[in-house]
Amino acid sequence: MDKKYNNINFLGRLSYVEMMSLAMSADVIIGMYYKSCPNHLYASPNKYYEHLALGKPLLTTIDTPPGVKVEINDTGWAIGEDAKDIRDFLSTINHLDIERKSKNARAVWERKYNNYYQSIVDNYIKNVIGGKK
Repeated sequence: MDKKYNNINFLGRLSYVEMMSLAMSADVIIGMYYKSCPNHLYASPNKYYEHLALGKPLLTTIDTPPGVKVEINDTGWAIGEDAKDIRDFLSTINHLDIERKSKNARAVWERKYNNYYQSIVDNYIKNVIGGKK
C-alpha cells in the first residue's frame, strides 16, 4: 500500500519514544477498536492517555471506553467501524475542530492526570511507609 499511495508510509516497529515523537507531529491520533473483540469493549488503552498528554485529538470507535470519554470531554471523535464512517469523518473534519479538541485534550490531561504518578507515590508513602514509623 505504501508504494501505491505517496502519503502512506509503513515505518515498521518503532520504540515507544519514536512512536511518541511521531505522534507529536500528527494532527490527529488514531486509535480504532473492534467492538466484536470483547477485550476492546473493556480496555483502557494507552492511546487514550497519550492523546491527552500530547494535546492531540483522538479518532476512535463509538461505544468503546475511549469513544465515550472523547465524546464526554470533547477531545476527539467517536465513529463507527466501517469504511463509510471513516469517509464521512474525513469529509467533515476541519482545522478549527482539530484546534479546539487539541486544547480540550491537553486541558483534561492537566486537570486530571498530570500529577497522577506523583499522587500515587505520595499516597503510598503516607499510607504504607508513613504508617510504619
